[in-house]
Amino acid sequence: MYIQITLLSDICASSGTGYAGSIDTDINYDDKTGLPYVPSKRIKGCLREAGLDIISAYSGCPDSEKAKKALFHHLFGERGKEDSGKLKISDGLLNYNIIEGENKHLVLDELTTLRSGTRMKGRNETCAKSRLSFPILKAEDQSLRVVRVLNRGEILFSRVQCHDCTDDHLDFLEVCCVILRNMGSNRTRGWGEVKCVFERKEDYPIAEASIPYDFKSTFGTFALQPFNSDTKSASYQILLTEPVISSLLSGGVGCEGYLPGSMLLGYFAGLWVKANSSDPDNPPHRNPEFRRLFLEGSVIFSSAYPSDAENLYYPAPITIKTNKTRDIVHDDINAAASEEAGKNKDATTKLGGYIHKSGKRLNSITPAFTVALHHARPYDRSVGHAEEGKNARDGAFFTYTALAPAQLFCGNIIGTENDLAILKVLLPESESVIRLGRSRSAQYGNAKFHWYTHIGEEADRYISIKSEDNIRVIIRSPLILCNDDGTIIPCPQLLADKIGLDLDQAFVSETLVAGYNAKWLLPRQQMSAIQAGSVIVLKNNTGKCINIEREQFIGLRKGEGFGHIYIEKIPDTGGLLKPNTISDIIDLNSNINGKSLTERIEVKLEKRRCEQEALNDTKINSGNAPSSAQLGRLLGLLRGKRSVIDSPLALRKKLNEKWKDTEKLAKMKAFCRLADDNDNPTNGISEWELYKVWLLAAISKVQLERRANQ
Repeated sequence: MYIQITLLSDICASSGTGYAGSIDTDINYDDKTGLPYVPSKRIKGCLREAGLDIISAYSGCPDSEKAKKALFHHLFGERGKEDSGKLKISDGLLNYNIIEGENKHLVLDELTTLRSGTRMKGRNETCAKSRLSFPILKAEDQSLRVVRVLNRGEILFSRVQCHDCTDDHLDFLEVCCVILRNMGSNRTRGWGEVKCVFERKEDYPIAEASIPYDFKSTFGTFALQPFNSDTKSASYQILLTEPVISSLLSGGVGCEGYLPGSMLLGYFAGLWVKANSSDPDNPPHRNPEFRRLFLEGSVIFSSAYPSDAENLYYPAPITIKTNKTRDIVHDDINAAASEEAGKNKDATTKLGGYIHKSGKRLNSITPAFTVALHHARPYDRSVGHAEEGKNARDGAFFTYTALAPAQLFCGNIIGTENDLAILKVLLPESESVIRLGRSRSAQYGNAKFHWYTHIGEEADRYISIKSEDNIRVIIRSPLILCNDDGTIIPCPQLLADKIGLDLDQAFVSETLVAGYNAKWLLPRQQMSAIQAGSVIVLKNNTGKCINIEREQFIGLRKGEGFGHIYIEKIPDTGGLLKPNTISDIIDLNSNINGKSLTERIEVKLEKRRCEQEALNDTKINSGNAPSSAQLGRLLGLLRGKRSVIDSPLALRKKLNEKWKDTEKLAKMKAFCRLADDNDNPTNGISEWELYKVWLLAAISKVQLERRANQ
């Protein structure tokens, strides 16, 4: 199902951003393709306003009003409640044949227009004779504003998902679409008039967004790999199709560069509750199976880290340093590397990001983020914008930072074979569309989930450590440790004691782990933890060779992916290669709006070329051109509403009818390059539209020269 939005007038669905000195209010558009779009939060908010209008229309009939409110709350949710509503809406997208990364500014220029306006001020004056009062207005100083608008006539499509909805709910949504007539800013000034049609069809017109790798080639089946002696591991992939808000674990404002395991745990827990709906006297947390899978930490949902479909990228160890230009990379954990880094004093900055290291080759990847500004309207519907104040009823302006779509993340679920089989039933291979993160009802959270066999290179499950040898422990996810008294302390010595080796060196950063419990609507306990990317060097002083599991989960909240560590021998490598980045691969989308956007841009460029040709033509000047009155008559022929001129030949016939003076007629034909009897003008411009553009530019050039001379 989808909503088709036809723009009956120009619309400004503001993004909240602008460019100083050029554009004061800009709209939302794709940074890679330049295609404008309307955010789904804007669409859903407008539909919600339409739904409130429907409810207010039944205010005199309590039974009907109660029924409409029930439909409304099922679709849009209720303020202060846990459930945000069953209606999920995607962004309103244009369906054009556009190549990513090419002609971005031309695409934006073709589909949008810059509008300017000023604020007027003045005073009332009274006529001495008629005694009538009339205003004298002028533009207020420094009030000029430039706004970008999406042109009228464009058609946008927004995908609709409505779970557990009956025909009554869909009928209510259809009425909301019919009522919705305006969208965006300046609705009272002629902007934002739209026509919305709710289509109950499954064939969504917009093609899926391109991704920078062959995602489908990595699909596999649900396969279990041994993790340790008692448990197995099932790997999964998540492809973001919409921005996903992965809230900071510290509880601050921002977005993580990966998908925490708690996000997957919560999603599977929700699937279990839906599949095993229990009576109120037996809630899920009392069910032994639910407790084992999601509460006791028996099943570990590891965090999903960025991937390029070939390798998995983990947080870069803080011992890896680079310079400003990132062309020199060193690992300070190694003595030879530190000595080599000392020769180049610039290599002192932490590399950061996410890396995959194979031998001496180091590849890095940086997750892409998107920032969107949102506006929550006040409770009072008569107030159009948020007001200053700390009360939530006054509305608010806020910003969301999210992981950009078309990114791939991979992780593992670790547990017994029986427990993993239960999770496999909850999310089979055919069920691939999931929603993650915050604000999932609109604009955020849509993703594709797939089980797969394996990614990247395999390493031995156990590492052999000889006596007096050193190893390093890389922290891949925040590590929460507590001592024997139960006090949470981010101390490397506690990790060494748990592994059974002696602490030699520690390169550690601390972080704060918090969170939010959506069921209780309360923040979770704050805990100090060792930050991901920290490195701890341990030494085997036991006097014998021992074998240790290479990959482990240690500490508190292991079920949510915390405490993921990786043990390896200290590499004997000095300089590492310069990090590589992933290159973008281009794909095409279909088009239904008649002439393709590429063709429209080519025509516009050709028109600009014709205009420039007329302006650069030295033969066109005020001296040999017809008089201003004659040029005014010519403009009337070209721009008149009743004009039937559609070719140079028709223009020549019209000139012969209007100009009886032979000398003036000859001068006019010479100016229009129609002196001969050919059907096409002599300057080589054959198409009428292009010739008309050239002629209008020539007239404009002469008029400007004459005004300058005056």
